[in-house]
Order: sequence, then C-alpha cells, then structure tokens
Amino acid sequence: GHVQLIHLWNMVQWKEFRNFHKASAIGLIALAAIFVTFMTISAYNSMPSSIDARSLVTASEQQQHLTTLLLDSHWHPLRPEHPYYFPDSIWLYAGPEIYFHGGGGTSVGDLTYIIRRGHYQTRVKTFTSLAPAPLRAVLWDKGTHAVLFPTFADYPLVRGPARTDLRRYVSAGNTAVFVGGFGSVALINDVFGTRIRAQEYQPGPYYRSPRFSAGTVFEHMPAELGEVGNVYGVVTSTLPPGARSFYDTGAGMTVVFSIRMGFGAVTYLASDMADASDMGPWHRVLRAALSL
Repeated sequence: GHVQLIHLWNMVQWKEFRNFHKASAIGLIALAAIFVTFMTISAYNSMPSSIDARSLVTASEQQQHLTTLLLDSHWHPLRPEHPYYFPDSIWLYAGPEIYFHGGGGTSVGDLTYIIRRGHYQTRVKTFTSLAPAPLRAVLWDKGTHAVLFPTFADYPLVRGPARTDLRRYVSAGNTAVFVGGFGSVALINDVFGTRIRAQEYQPGPYYRSPRFSAGTVFEHMPAELGEVGNVYGVVTSTLPPGARSFYDTGAGMTVVFSIRMGFGAVTYLASDMADASDMGPWHRVLRAALSL
C-alpha cells in the first residue's frame, strides 16, 4: 500500500509539472505576439512625415510609366513590316458556324477575292472543322502563317486540345485574325484568356491611331474607316496590357486592335464585312491585319 501511494503521488506531480510547462509555453507565445504588435506600431509611428499620400501617388505613377515602357519595348515586328509584304498562303475558316450573307454580301468567294486583291499569287485555303484533329492539321501547316475567322452566326465549339493548339500556333510567331462579331470577341476571350468587353454602339468614322500604327503596316492604311456594314466595337480599356488599338472612336471604343501573344499576334476587325460594296478601306485594313 505504501508503494502504491508513492506511485500515485509521482503521477500527480508529473501531471502538474506538464500542465505548468504547457501554461508557460502559451504565456510565452502571448508575450511574443504582444511584442511583435508593439514593434509594428512603433515602426509605423516612426515613419517620416514625408511619406504621405502625394508621395505614394507619385510612386504609383512612376511604376505605371515603367510598366508601359516595358510593354512597349516588347512589341517587336513579327517579320519585316512594309506595304509590299503579304503572306503566300492563308487559311480561311468556312465551317457551319460562319454567317455568310446572301446576295451581294460576303461569302467564301467574296472573302477570297478581298484577300487576294492585289496579291493574286496568294493561296487561300479553307477548312470547315474546329475539332482538335482537323484544326491541328491546319495549324501545323508550316507553310501558312495566317488564319482568318469570319463572323460567327453561332458560337463555335472549340475543345481544350484545339484551344491549346491555337494558342501555341499564335505564340510560335503566326497571326490569327477575327472578323467582327460578339461571337468572335467571346472566342478570343475563351481561347486566349482575355476579358475584352463589347462596347455599346458608337457612330463612325473611326480614326487611325498615329501612336500605335507608327512603324507597323497600319501606318500606311487609311486615316479613317467609315461606318459601313455592321461594326462590333469593344471597350478599349478592357484590352489586355500591351495590346494596340489601331483604329478607335476617341471615346473609348476600338474597332481594330492587335494583341501580342508570344511571338505572334491576335488581331480583331470590328466590321463583319457584310457589305461587299464601298468597303475598300476596311478591305485594305483586313489585308494589313493578315500581313502583321
């Protein structure tokens, strides 16, 4: 019985010893937290009064200016840009989602004629499916560096592997051109990860941007584009960093823009080319976009 009492006493002492150390550890953690808080408040109070809101705004403006310079410095010509260059071969999508107008409007033949005008040596090849395998065969064509998507009547189903191939095609130094329509804007967003937003109607004309067109094929394009056919502009401020608006209203809507993706470019023309007549300036801009 005496041995059991000693054993019981030892157990009680060990339990109290363990609880004491546990409480001590919690106390030390609390003291450390109070110390860190005190030091943080002291450091904040010791900040010089010169660091005020105006200084922070100035620093922010300097950072934005540096970011703009970095973005501009990365915009290099994909290939020699001069008014006489034009690709020898172009892929044109002619699948079931494309909206071809009857009568005197745009069709595969009309678009082919518009593309080849003045460049009759250029081959325009059509494809009719955006499924992964057929699209891969088009995008892996090493002799063709431009693909054109006309206006969509129905939103096209472009699956994951096909989207990846399209992104890689552009990033490798090729050009993808989308003709105006909200379906085209949505497809650009889905495939390339942008958040471009459609703009409410703004009347033309639309003016070429001297700032962004200088040194590109658009420098030699018409100074303005008329409001001919259906024009689906987008909000200029929703373009991703580094994008260039070549034609806009001056009131927040762009109708021709290009986004650098790797070594290539994604270009959008807001006109759906529905009216084949009296669209000479738009046709010239389309050919320029294909040669970017």
